[in-house]
Amino acid sequence: MSGSATSNINEIVNQINTGFNVPYRLVNGEPVYISKMIIAVSGNFTDNAQAIIHNSVDRYKFTNTIFLSKKELENHQVMIGN
Repeated sequence: MSGSATSNINEIVNQINTGFNVPYRLVNGEPVYISKMIIAVSGNFTDNAQAIIHNSVDRYKFTNTIFLSKKELENHQVMIGN
């Protein structure tokens, strides 16, 4: 994802803001706010795209967001219990 992919970047910024600002509800109705978020893309994040996202969300949200690219996802090995 490059800095020129404006609509994609805007969508990610909106998802980060919504994810941190809007709680989900437990079965008993109690609101729970997330503390970490993972953004995974099937391509790559350019430095420019991450810079734009960084400047578009609060520092707390950005530092608690993990960005995973296609390469990182392909190299991830899932451990399956016995």
